[in-house]
Amino acid sequence: MLEHKKIQNLSDYFVELNSRQDKGVYFYRINGYSEEIGEFIKKYYDVARRTGVVIEGKIPNPDEGNLSYYNEIMGMDFQMNMGFILMSLRKWLPRMNEFQRQNVADSIYDSLDSMRRSGKTENMLKNAYIKFMCWLYYKFERIVNQLGENNVQEKYSCQP
Repeated sequence: MLEHKKIQNLSDYFVELNSRQDKGVYFYRINGYSEEIGEFIKKYYDVARRTGVVIEGKIPNPDEGNLSYYNEIMGMDFQMNMGFILMSLRKWLPRMNEFQRQNVADSIYDSLDSMRRSGKTENMLKNAYIKFMCWLYYKFERIVNQLGENNVQEKYSCQP
């Protein structure tokens, strides 16, 4: 797991992981505006659009076509255990490597386990699991196989 590091200037965001003085990731909230901030946001948005995923608004629920294809390929079985999630990710997202698959499976399992502990039913967990799998495939497939790689996609939040 990488540590949160402080930037020296905004261009640090665009330096590849292996070229950084301190290996780590950046997470900053921008709460002011200047011409320099405006140029940074434009560049960041362009990089995210070309190499990552830009989410504007909410991530929509899977539609009928998404769910139909998921059912055709994966079936509608669900088991609340790591082995099942790992096996499903191996089939559903075969371009992920084992490290990526393990990290994503851990995250899915932790989210579902938290829901289970808060009282959600098995059917609710299954529905959330299928939603996560569809989001990974339809919205994030182009970046999940980059997890842990040298080209780190940082996160930021803008506040007016």
